[in-house]
Amino acid sequence: MNSSVVQLSRSTNIEDVVRGQIQEDARSESDPSVVVFMLDATIPSGFWFDYLNRIYGLVAMEDPRRDVRVMVSELAVERQANPDAREAETGVTESMPELKRYKTVAVGGTFDRLHAGHRLLLAASAVTATERLIIGISGPQLLKRKKFANLIQSFAERSRRAEEFVLTINPHITVEVTELKDASGPTRTRENLDAIVVTKETRRGADDINRLRTEEEGLRQLEVVVVELLYPADGTEKLSSTNFREYDVR
Repeated sequence: MNSSVVQLSRSTNIEDVVRGQIQEDARSESDPSVVVFMLDATIPSGFWFDYLNRIYGLVAMEDPRRDVRVMVSELAVERQANPDAREAETGVTESMPELKRYKTVAVGGTFDRLHAGHRLLLAASAVTATERLIIGISGPQLLKRKKFANLIQSFAERSRRAEEFVLTINPHITVEVTELKDASGPTRTRENLDAIVVTKETRRGADDINRLRTEEEGLRQLEVVVVELLYPADGTEKLSSTNFREYDVR
């Protein structure tokens, strides 16, 4: 598949560039391409989530199923890991916000028909993790009550797409995919786990997991990292794979 790579810096007009690139890509008569927005080293890590939320928010309004990947340049990652070297190289001494990152991070979902909301959640998880990312993907037990459940992609397909996506965002981590048979999955009992990434809608689930970890398992709580919910252009309801499944059968 073709790919278009667009470099973004602190001076970039994000809305104009992102909208323009997606619209240009949509007009192309060639095969659909992967659109890559690369955050350069001028963007402090403390702003990475802001860029992720803004870019995928625009994608949700323009073309929510477009394969857009927001990546961080290798130099930006190096500078985030070594702020002293960054200061020596750039001569900038001002205090810059830094993203708090964790060795082992968990994220969960159905991840059927990957859309901008999924990609935001997975990309945020990938940049938050420094060593390992555990992706919990809903198994049959959790799919029974979903609308158009018979149209949900296979577990193997959803797993493959999610893993491939996060490894393009952060190729330096180990990805562990597990089937979710209940809402907490391995996050309830996994000792060597540092953080969980959720949306504003699923924040309560993370709080429940932390309660179970401390009250029933005797484990420390996980840090909870929250990303935004995304909405299509009409803004009527959040992006949902259910709507895309319904659309696909019309």
